[in-house]
Amino acid sequence: MALNTDSPAVRATDPETSHHGAQDVRVRAGSQKAMLLRGYFVRPEGLTATEAAVEAGISLTSCYWKRCSELRQGGYIAPLSDDDGATVTRVSPVSGSRQEVNVITSKGRSWVTVSDERRAMRVVVK
Repeated sequence: MALNTDSPAVRATDPETSHHGAQDVRVRAGSQKAMLLRGYFVRPEGLTATEAAVEAGISLTSCYWKRCSELRQGGYIAPLSDDDGATVTRVSPVSGSRQEVNVITSKGRSWVTVSDERRAMRVVVK
């Protein structure tokens, strides 16, 4: 299952190469985004980008925060809000800065579920 090609990162007036690039940001099985999304899936209470990278076993020297941003833009994860509607944040032990806590959305859960079902089907067929 791929991201919707109607990317908010691409305008209708952008060159064709930008539209191809938007296609390249979709979630692929085995990609960092897929690994991060599975991290959010197993931790439904929410994670910061750094916590998601640790959960997924992704190096903290990679651009994991960019992949989390792309997941947010695609609607796969969303900021967690408290009872007053304010975005929940936590201090990153890595940077010392506050980071938004995100949770997996129904779209994200569907991607993980479909991806896992496809993987299981491949294993059964082999």
